[in-house]
Amino acid sequence: MGLTLQQKQALTGQQAPRYRQSDKKTKSKILDEFVQATGYNRKYALHLLTRCGLMNSSPCIAVDA
Repeated sequence: MGLTLQQKQALTGQQAPRYRQSDKKTKSKILDEFVQATGYNRKYALHLLTRCGLMNSSPCIAVDA
């Protein structure tokens, strides 16, 4: 069984700042781990990690895929 929606949201909120501050090589590793943990499509995961918590963007809310 995978993560619950609340766990995915918490993971997104935790990883997003780390992802945005990383270099390209590290971003790829973070994204791979995030996709494996959540089961999200890679493009959707990328969107969540780049937009989560920024001003004028929606909060770290993900719809269960």
